Amino acid sequence: MKTYTTDPSGRLCLGKEFANKMFSLQMKQGNIELVPVQVVPEKEAWLYKNSKALAAVEQGLKQAKQGKGKALSFNLEDDDAWLEEENLRNK
Repeated sequence: MKTYTTDPSGRLCLGKEFANKMFSLQMKQGNIELVPVQVVPEKEAWLYKNSKALAAVEQGLKQAKQGKGKALSFNLEDDDAWLEEENLRNK
């Protein structure tokens, strides 16, 4: 086990391997736990809450890597309407 000491301001230096990483600090029964986290913009969070949509995106990315994709035309207004409908359906 490695021990660390805080500086006079209460800061703790974990070393360069943890540089520029974001953590959630959780206190449990007097212990401090640092959990690595990533932040997802609220506008994009719906995808991770919708397993069907996420699976479709993952499948599309896999197909694109394999060169199986094809160009699609789209209408932004129609896509926004579909997204709203999907969000309402999955609430």
